[in-house]
Amino acid sequence: MRKTIVCAAAALMPAFHLAAQSGIDRTLAQIEQNNPTLNAAAELAGARKLEARQGNTLYDPVVSYDYLWSNPSSLGRSQELNVVQGFDFPTLYAARSKMAKLQAGQYDGEQALLRQQLLLDAKRLCLEVIYLRKQNQLLVDKHSAAVKLADIYAAMLKAGEANAIEANRAQMECISITTELGNNEITLKTRLKQLAALNGNVDPEFTDGEYPRRLTLLELDSLKAIYVSSDPAVANYRNMVAVARQGVSVSRSGALPKFEVGYRYETALEDSFNGIKLGMSVPLFESRHSVKKAKAEVRAAEAQLAGAETEMASTVEELYDRVQLLQSAVIRTEAAVKNTMPQELFSKSLAAGEISEIHYMDGIYASFDNILLLLDLQMQYQVALAELYQFEL
Repeated sequence: MRKTIVCAAAALMPAFHLAAQSGIDRTLAQIEQNNPTLNAAAELAGARKLEARQGNTLYDPVVSYDYLWSNPSSLGRSQELNVVQGFDFPTLYAARSKMAKLQAGQYDGEQALLRQQLLLDAKRLCLEVIYLRKQNQLLVDKHSAAVKLADIYAAMLKAGEANAIEANRAQMECISITTELGNNEITLKTRLKQLAALNGNVDPEFTDGEYPRRLTLLELDSLKAIYVSSDPAVANYRNMVAVARQGVSVSRSGALPKFEVGYRYETALEDSFNGIKLGMSVPLFESRHSVKKAKAEVRAAEAQLAGAETEMASTVEELYDRVQLLQSAVIRTEAAVKNTMPQELFSKSLAAGEISEIHYMDGIYASFDNILLLLDLQMQYQVALAELYQFEL
């Protein structure tokens, strides 16, 4: 029991910059490489980039041939061949080329955001696996104590020193802890299967039983600055603003005339004609309100960016406060656990008649409950840290 308390307390360290690569980091690296969702997203991003570039090409050339015969036939026949190439105003190609590059950055940003969210989910799973392993070890010890207590009451019942109600209570407690231990093992297996599923149905062989440790907790202002510069969600909204602003340039160039140039050949009776064909569209209807629409999209994107930055700052502050609150709770609970009377002293006191069997049982289970509370707080603390430092993923 004393060893269990010391081990649980030693696992708790103040909040910090990672000192060395942990098993969690190695597992996340495998998942990043093998996860089918991330691989599919990468292929989709590549396809969307090609699609953006494909929209900035010349129109297909148009070849037409006309054959006319006369009525009466004595008037002869007429033939006409046209080869025409249409193209947009030259500035539109430059604007669309820049737009394609900005869209490529936006697609990469969306993929980076998906990657971070998926790896954060995977890290939460890893942390829960560590928690369940710690809890399992404690429940095994608690089960052993419950079995020992049930045996004590059974012996006391035979000796007439305890009644059937007390003996039955101890037996029911043993059954309850056995069920709790079984549920813990089932949940642990489920979480490991979920990790394997994220890793492309390949077991990542995650065996860690301790949480990763940190050396320093960054100041709130420093964390906010990092989020502003590197958070994929905010960066994605910035990309949206850049794409929308470039859309204004594309719309303006798109409102300029389109041209066509080509070759024309015509025969009539015994005469033939060769020449060029030139054409220009007059932009009266097709591009109407397109620039206004593009400017409205810029305003919408800028408003979304401002909202995302405000929400990000609020989220960072909330996570930072939660980390500090949980850190304080962990430290206080750790001190309480360290001051808990070890199981050996409870057993000696019971054997010496200093405490009753009821007090013995209450003391033992109170010790286990304190450690279970410590493990639960430690789990919440580690998850809050992972969410606060998700920019490291």
